[in-house]
Amino acid sequence: MLALLALTSCTSSPPAGKDSWTFGDDSTSVDDSSTNDDTGTPPPPDDSDTPPDDSATTSVDFGDQPIPREYIRPDASTIPVGAVALVPGTVTIFSPAVSTSAASYSTIALAPQSIAAVFGTNLASGIATAATIPLPNSLLGTTISVKDSAGVEREAGEFFVSAGQANYEIPLGTSPGPATVTVTSANTKMSIGTIQVAAIAPGFFTADSSGRGIAAAFALRVRGSQQFIEQISQYNAATNSFDPIPIDLGPQGDQVFLIMFGTGFRFRSSESGVSVKVGGRTLQSLFSGAVQGFVGLDQLNVSALPRELAGAGIVNVEITIDGKAANTTTVSIK
Repeated sequence: MLALLALTSCTSSPPAGKDSWTFGDDSTSVDDSSTNDDTGTPPPPDDSDTPPDDSATTSVDFGDQPIPREYIRPDASTIPVGAVALVPGTVTIFSPAVSTSAASYSTIALAPQSIAAVFGTNLASGIATAATIPLPNSLLGTTISVKDSAGVEREAGEFFVSAGQANYEIPLGTSPGPATVTVTSANTKMSIGTIQVAAIAPGFFTADSSGRGIAAAFALRVRGSQQFIEQISQYNAATNSFDPIPIDLGPQGDQVFLIMFGTGFRFRSSESGVSVKVGGRTLQSLFSGAVQGFVGLDQLNVSALPRELAGAGIVNVEITIDGKAANTTTVSIK
């Protein structure tokens, strides 16, 4: 049986609307051992609405066996139901595992075949990165499984593992609705969390991998029969950050397209379901779908940037796919 983990390992509150048990003060159950002072018989029933004073009680009962309570501090956090296992005589509390989009870091939803990042503690014994396709289902002995709303549990392919973070692919075929993600390390330590699975959950990568700021994208310049790929950001070692490289729309006759990369939208309904705005101007999606040869990576090709944007500087790129808004990113236009 797994050892009882300290409550401090669960410090985050469960998502809104989710059931939870709150470990608060010491009042947990009625101590029924009290008797009348003189007769030794139980006291008469109390018909008032005032709960009995059971501050001295140190256990709660599940079935017939008392379960000792452990306290770290009186204001211990609420613990999601999915992170608690009940066995007669023992409460086992697993470490929380919080999954997000690896592109946007949104926790709203994740889509099948999208790239997810899970955060926790003791997820792996070291650092390892996948070197093969298909992705391995285990790195350094760490495994990740996703149990969907239909009760089907599937092993996830892993891109990367470390003690505090692991990146994995939501398995193809995972049913929409709530799902449970379980990370098991080589030493059998388990971390558990819940996610919401949807057909699409668009997210776009950014240059600094924060989910904000300059898009992880490039500009494609078409000049007659020639095509040129141009970077739109560069790393600044002095500031340890990425600086934008302004997109030059060039002379008349040049067409400059924006090529963006993300995850979670390969199963979109149609190109007409993709809405793109750059600097407030509505543009078209020329292509949106999976990038061949890259697990979980999706691509969106935006129609030529209008010349009215010349000199606009840093502008927002806002994308909505099948009614679901992706994270807003930016580009700079000369």
